[in-house]
Amino acid sequence: MIAGIEIPVLGLLAERDMHGYDLDREMELSGLRRWMPVSKVAVYKALARLEKSGCLDSRADRAGNMPERVVYSLTEQGRQRLRDLIYDLLASDEPLNSRTSLALYFETHLPAQDALGALESRLRFLECELRARQAEFSMLEDVATELQKLLRGHDINRHRLEIQWLREVAECVRQGKEAR
Repeated sequence: MIAGIEIPVLGLLAERDMHGYDLDREMELSGLRRWMPVSKVAVYKALARLEKSGCLDSRADRAGNMPERVVYSLTEQGRQRLRDLIYDLLASDEPLNSRTSLALYFETHLPAQDALGALESRLRFLECELRARQAEFSMLEDVATELQKLLRGHDINRHRLEIQWLREVAECVRQGKEAR
């Protein structure tokens, strides 16, 4: 299994040395959390684990009267670990998955109105996410690389398809049709 948090931590540190706060902030600003929701605690635990394994070096840094902070940098072992993780993930035989699909398989265990309410709640969430991603795409269009544009476009299209599919599923539930 690929340790998911390692990829954004190593990847961002491959771009520049950072302390934990900057790394956490960059994960938020870059939109990486949409693919991998992680807490600040998880980021700091990953930094400690990666340093212990030899993937990161650290040094104390002090700017002016500010408190001392630990700045992390990638080692050659860390660069190799990042390359291995990226390759393994890109070449993965992992099928597309959706926890929503899993829940739908068993939706008959919910009263129809509850299932419909849950689906409508999910639809509202995804529609809000879609609008946010479209706004972000527009804002970053001039500064994003071509690959970043493709990634963001793919993300938007996945949201559109999921919304369309969930609308069809909700209609089936309204008509009393079961998922299985």
